[in-house]
Amino acid sequence: MKNCKFLELSVLSISEKKARRIAFHPDATLLIGKNDTGKSSLIKTLYWTLGAEPGRVSQKWVSADARSALRFEVNQMRYTIVRSKRTFGIFDSDYRLLARFNSVTKELAPYLARMFDFDLQLRSNNDESSIAAPAYLYLPFYVDQDEGWGSPWGSFANLKQFSGYKQAVAEYHSGLKPNEYYIADNRVHQLKRAIEEPRNKRDTLEIIRGDMQERLNPGTFNIDLDAYKTEISELLAKCNALKIEEEKYRDRVTDCELRAANIEVQQEMLRRSREELSEDFEFAAGQPDSIVCPTCGHEHLNDFTNRFSIAVDEDRCLELVEALSQELVEIKKERDEAESLLNSSRASFEDAMLLLTKKQGEVSLHELIRNEGRREVGAIIESDLKRAQEQVEQVEGEIRKSTSERDRFMDRERRRELSARYRDLMERHLMKLNVNSVPESAYAKITSSISATGSDAPRLVLAYVYAILKMIREKNQHTFFPIVVDTVNQQEQDPENLKAMLRFIQSERPAGSQLIVGLVDSCGVDFDGTTVALTEKYSVLRKSEYGTVSDEVGPLLSKLFDQA
Repeated sequence: MKNCKFLELSVLSISEKKARRIAFHPDATLLIGKNDTGKSSLIKTLYWTLGAEPGRVSQKWVSADARSALRFEVNQMRYTIVRSKRTFGIFDSDYRLLARFNSVTKELAPYLARMFDFDLQLRSNNDESSIAAPAYLYLPFYVDQDEGWGSPWGSFANLKQFSGYKQAVAEYHSGLKPNEYYIADNRVHQLKRAIEEPRNKRDTLEIIRGDMQERLNPGTFNIDLDAYKTEISELLAKCNALKIEEEKYRDRVTDCELRAANIEVQQEMLRRSREELSEDFEFAAGQPDSIVCPTCGHEHLNDFTNRFSIAVDEDRCLELVEALSQELVEIKKERDEAESLLNSSRASFEDAMLLLTKKQGEVSLHELIRNEGRREVGAIIESDLKRAQEQVEQVEGEIRKSTSERDRFMDRERRRELSARYRDLMERHLMKLNVNSVPESAYAKITSSISATGSDAPRLVLAYVYAILKMIREKNQHTFFPIVVDTVNQQEQDPENLKAMLRFIQSERPAGSQLIVGLVDSCGVDFDGTTVALTEKYSVLRKSEYGTVSDEVGPLLSKLFDQA
């Protein structure tokens, strides 16, 4: 099993000229501060940087327009992931850019799935199967203050894009259905979709065969020539209209390519400007506070203000590079959409031309059928029907084989053992958390909808989360992430129960796991790690840290957007 640990989070707001760096203890880190000191904003940024959208974010944090960089390690291999708006970059331990992404679902998710051994396949509401987004991997490890304490499996946004996701992720993370099950299940699903075409073709041919047997008798063919001419004229008009539409989409594609080329030229100009400004800044930094012109003898100031203006210009260039990069991404999306419409229009034109050709040949086909007789037509239909049936039978055999392979991973004895282990964990956890009035039916199954009322509810959720975490560690399958818990004191816990929750979070976590907790007060519970005190309200980012964080994150952003 791989083990992931967070090393350091850097957050940078270029617009506010503020930043913050938080280093994480390998064992436990407490973010302690009163309300509105930014605990939750920092905590939400952790998994946001890794591609999971938080359920709710304060408007003040949104307006900061922060970029972030998270240094982490997986089995002692160090990486840095950088996020700027919708763009991500992953760097190795020497800060070499490994990959760049503009889409979480299509690009980042498959990359992280390979990195973290995450093979869960989910089906969207339109029955399309794909690798689950990163948020579904992080769900067991994060309890969000806004969405996580009401019920498990809800700490991130946009989770309902996959139907029935809660049962799927509960079965996956607990081990009820291992990685191999979902790989095999996806194969079954693909085969069931693949069989639709030959099955529909077979059914259609059977209908045609029955219809032809009734209609293919001597003298039964009649063609309305006037109607035939009208159909030909309509098809010709449709072909002409589709050709005009195709030209329109082709022009859009060309326009997008020209605009993209123009932006790339601007990016190159900005890159050169930044290099020149950087050289100017380095030159100025090495000179005294005043410089005498060797030509005219005039004395020029080279104080901090003048050197700072060069640095500001360089920052502005970076912002422009980012903006142009985002604009280029949008143009490329617009071009892809136009090209898709062009291909669709071209396909419609080809279909119309094919239908026109068929229509134009109907009369000769009619004469051929009448002269050659019913036997040849029947033979053609029977041959096509036989091929379609063979295809159906072949795929049906593959479906049976793949279904059998999938069902091997649904061993009943193993599921009974895991279910018994879950119930045992829940009973012991509830006892330690002083939850005595919740009926067993509220948590009887791993896939139960965990819920309770009053102050029992958060403690029931905590008991469930830790039961799942222990089962993840025991099944030794995918990567184990840091446990991140935000704002433990929910539903006005009394002092005794709050201390019980804090002691439980510390002492009951799986061995070797990293803990990050946001609290107002640790209530004297020793977490054996590092405490980060957040004292200033509404300003978790600091002007004093902007320079050092910018020096660290700025070059990574440059690499990210220079290669866009």
